[in-house]
Amino acid sequence: MMRFVSLLAVLYKMKMLSPVGLYRLIVAIFQYGMNVMMLAKVAASMYGQKVAVVDVRKP
Repeated sequence: MMRFVSLLAVLYKMKMLSPVGLYRLIVAIFQYGMNVMMLAKVAASMYGQKVAVVDVRKP
């Protein structure tokens, strides 16, 4: 029971408890299975407009 509550807390922080968030999660699970690619797909669909990786080294 405690793990389920923790899961709900994490999903709430990720803004995945909305109908759109749950839909994107389910679609990604069916496309890629339960792996890292699924997480990348959900992140890209929810936060595609934000910068993910920044190189701070100067040339």
